[in-house]
Amino acid sequence: MGGSGYITLTWTAGKTLYITDIGFSIWGYNAADRDANQIGEVTLYNVTDELVLSLMGGNGGGGLPQSKPIKIASGKTLRLYGYNNANHAVSMAVSAHGFEV
Repeated sequence: MGGSGYITLTWTAGKTLYITDIGFSIWGYNAADRDANQIGEVTLYNVTDELVLSLMGGNGGGGLPQSKPIKIASGKTLRLYGYNNANHAVSMAVSAHGFEV
């Protein structure tokens, strides 16, 4: 079935953002598909500098703690993409966590 969506954030807080982990969950939109494989992929992309900062995928979701936090300076635009690689419609939740200094 495929499909994707994304969230865009321009970091303008005047501080540096440090992303410490990224996670996602994916499940069948229709109850009949929930026992099938729920394959998804998430990409954290720095739009300003055109850089992929993190990429992960999994069946049913996944999480990726960063061994070294991803540093985002003020004024940078980020995009967190979620991709459905399953053969049916899905729902997906994506999150990134961290702190600012």
